[in-house]
Amino acid sequence: MKLGYLICLVAFFLLTTVASAQRTSPKCAVTTLPPEISEIVKSKFVGWRIKDTEDLEPYLRQLWKKSKQDTCPGIASGHFLVQAKRTSAVLLVPKIPDEKGYKVIVFAESDDKLQSPKAVSILDVKDQDGEDIVIYRLPPGAYTSPENDNRIRIRLDGLQVERMEVTTTVYFWRNNHFESLTTSD
Repeated sequence: MKLGYLICLVAFFLLTTVASAQRTSPKCAVTTLPPEISEIVKSKFVGWRIKDTEDLEPYLRQLWKKSKQDTCPGIASGHFLVQAKRTSAVLLVPKIPDEKGYKVIVFAESDDKLQSPKAVSILDVKDQDGEDIVIYRLPPGAYTSPENDNRIRIRLDGLQVERMEVTTTVYFWRNNHFESLTTSD
């Protein structure tokens, strides 16, 4: 009896793992990241996975594909930390579908100064689901708050974190840390 239960449990685990692996689009696979960063995501964020286009409800998925074509809503690449080096950002959601939370992390790749990639956490939200959250790169430029009471000019790329059709916030590197400005409500 226990053996039958164990076999069913293992079969369920394998089927859900295969189903979730098949659901991930190639653009959102962890292997699209630089190898060092891919390894960190796989080893240090075990209960998490990169947000995929298929995670969006159909209406939001259609909006995303219309505005961002085939890009992944969980991966952004740009010059977020320094102009001379491209960096990667990921939006992670729980592997277990009913769990809440999401994380946004920017990775600085290793170089002469860094022996291994550095992960800079921007957001670590535990009490909300991330079903309508997406990330993407914003070019350097001027950005304003919805009330026009706060204006910034960024010299590097910004990382936009958007709750689709609700609010957008640009995260930008200044004075050795990320700052943010809500750009729409």
